[in-house]
Amino acid sequence: MTDSSVRVGTVLGIEVRASRAWAFVILIVAFLMASNYREMYPAWPTANLVAAGAATSALFVASVVLHELAHCVVARAFGIQPRWITLTFFGGMSSLGRQARRPIEEFCYAIAGPGANVLLAVFFLVLDYLLRETFPVVAAVLHSVGLINVILAVFNLVPGFPLDGGRAMRAGIWWVTGSYEKGTVAAAISGQAIAAVLLMAGIAAVFAGSFEGIMLGFAGLYLLGRARASLGEVAMRRALTGLTVQSLWLETLPQVERTTSLVEFLRQLPPTRESAPDPHFMVVDEGVIYGLIPASRVTRIEPDKWTRQTVGDVMTPIDRVEKLTFETEIVRALEAVAASDVDELPVIDENVVQGFVGRDALMRFVASRLASEGG
Repeated sequence: MTDSSVRVGTVLGIEVRASRAWAFVILIVAFLMASNYREMYPAWPTANLVAAGAATSALFVASVVLHELAHCVVARAFGIQPRWITLTFFGGMSSLGRQARRPIEEFCYAIAGPGANVLLAVFFLVLDYLLRETFPVVAAVLHSVGLINVILAVFNLVPGFPLDGGRAMRAGIWWVTGSYEKGTVAAAISGQAIAAVLLMAGIAAVFAGSFEGIMLGFAGLYLLGRARASLGEVAMRRALTGLTVQSLWLETLPQVERTTSLVEFLRQLPPTRESAPDPHFMVVDEGVIYGLIPASRVTRIEPDKWTRQTVGDVMTPIDRVEKLTFETEIVRALEAVAASDVDELPVIDENVVQGFVGRDALMRFVASRLASEGG
């Protein structure tokens, strides 16, 4: 887990995380919806307004999670293992074990989220119709959440990266041209144009005295940054074309016995600076590798468990770590380490571990290649 997000639970075996700004999103949605209900239903008592606002906010969160779960379920159907879902200030993101390798995978994954919102919209609006006469407050909430899901579906289908519509656009161009890069560039350029429109609309709304203009402007900035990042991905892929793990210096990792207690493991750690890389260790037993463990994972465990647990209890088992070969492309290695919960992946040749490829080493290699390409 990253320092900027916290774990909130697991759904269908997929970890759900939330950025620290998500609490603000929940509160602001509840406040805005309560204010809207006050305007629409001035006769409602304050308790009804507060309850309706809170319920709408909760169902909004559930809708975002279900949107991302739909992406993950479709990814699984194509053999892509979802790692986690992160709720961010501007919605949600799904982390997958790998990128799509065919246009059909990308397209189905892209439309799954908006498709889930359409189904949710129909569900909530039908319930609203059925309960309108007998439970007006509940029906009002269901109506609002139904409309929110319509908005989520329509907005996410806008054809610009990183929105789902941009991914679908990339899949279409990829299928027609046979080029992932051409699809990405087109979707990213479209995404930047859409982001610029949102940013200008937000600025105009702010000058008109609308609070929502601030949110619109921030959304435009967010989309602009993500779209530009996708163009950076294209540049990176071009610079790494044809390069494999064979081009890298392999690393060796220190060993720690599987039965070592966490407190003893921490005593063995050398003092580190805050900016230093996170050291990883091979967990072994009689010379056999059983797993990997980053030092930071142990330091995040509650101190009262250090004497009761061993490194074997908290390691990542070696059979859950993706193995690389000397023929693995650098781009594929980057995807693998990004999707892993450890920063070092073993390189196997003839069933023997030849060394490890780490996240920091990969990023340094990529930076050097991009610098040489730019020069």
